[in-house]
Amino acid sequence: MKGAILCFAAVVSLFVALSFTEYLGEFEQQGRAVLFYGFVAFTLAVLYKLVAIPLLKLYKIKGGLNKYDAAKIVGTHFPQVNDKVLNTLQLSDAATSEHNTMDLVLASIEQKTKELSGLNFSTAINYSENKRYLKYAAIPLGIVVLILFVNASILTEGSKRLVLHAQHFEKKAPYEFVLLSKNLSALEQDDFDIVVSTKGSVSPEHLFVVIGNERYKLQKTSTGYTHTLRSVRKSQAFYFTDGEYSSKEFELMVLPKPLVADMKITLRFPKYTKKQDLTLANSGDAVVPEGTRIEWRINAKNADSVSVVFPDSVLRFYSGSSVISFAKSARQSFDYRLELANTFVATEPLSYGISVVKDEYPAIVVDEEKDSLNESVRYFYGDVADDYGFSNLAFN
Repeated sequence: MKGAILCFAAVVSLFVALSFTEYLGEFEQQGRAVLFYGFVAFTLAVLYKLVAIPLLKLYKIKGGLNKYDAAKIVGTHFPQVNDKVLNTLQLSDAATSEHNTMDLVLASIEQKTKELSGLNFSTAINYSENKRYLKYAAIPLGIVVLILFVNASILTEGSKRLVLHAQHFEKKAPYEFVLLSKNLSALEQDDFDIVVSTKGSVSPEHLFVVIGNERYKLQKTSTGYTHTLRSVRKSQAFYFTDGEYSSKEFELMVLPKPLVADMKITLRFPKYTKKQDLTLANSGDAVVPEGTRIEWRINAKNADSVSVVFPDSVLRFYSGSSVISFAKSARQSFDYRLELANTFVATEPLSYGISVVKDEYPAIVVDEEKDSLNESVRYFYGDVADDYGFSNLAFN
């Protein structure tokens, strides 16, 4: 028991000392590794010396006292015994010797045994003596309780840095970084404002935000420091630093934004126009002759649903394919819009317009003139015009 108490006191004392040292020193990885493995080696050595060895001897796994040394210890604890046990053992050894008389030796052994028969050896164990070692365990234990009450981070932070000795830790700044951008999420291709302030008795002259391998200087404002990330495209980690002290790492989550990645409109003109079909890329607006068949092919990215809203109808497409196709014949001008949505957001509608050019009747202008020599003869002349030409003119 004494060994266990002393072992506990030694290990706890060293634990408190090393945690406090690391809390104040904030050593690099190599220094923390030396402290950590030194603590492990010390703990194992103390356990072996004060606990393991006595247990091994108790269970006779490791050699302990010989019988003569044990007899001397018994004589010390029991004055009435004195050297009787030792004499008995010596007589027992003598009984095996051919130079002694067997009967005389056995009689002496029997006499000594009777003298020891009423002796209770368990009274030799004095547990109260171990109480005086409890103070060695109570002192470091009291220090631990006091530290936990006053400033628990001395033990928690110090021991954490020792256990995670291979991990890099930034030195604690004399001020606190307070991130004011509460919602650390942004839609893909949107801008995101990083706003941070500091809390403490001092404030940094300059502050930077580190994103990946890039460092950007923050603009100082009346409320703190700010920086705008333009058109964010992927989630990324960032932290703040003044060049000496750094904040913990933050994570900006970029949410997929529904968008039209590609749009193609194929215009199939009426036969009377004698025009070849035309495909427009990345444009939703068009000017077409009346009767044109318009075919849309839209590649929607990050969209769970796409709605095509016409003045007289609505087409809805749901997730399953990112490419949607539909068609409509243009008889008159109309506007339409695309509405895209996913789990996170519904975007602003995209508005387009189709302007239809009506197929007007041919324009015919005719003038009549009499022949000056023969009144029965008439002359007609004029103009015939049409948007797409004409193939026949009949005069009745």
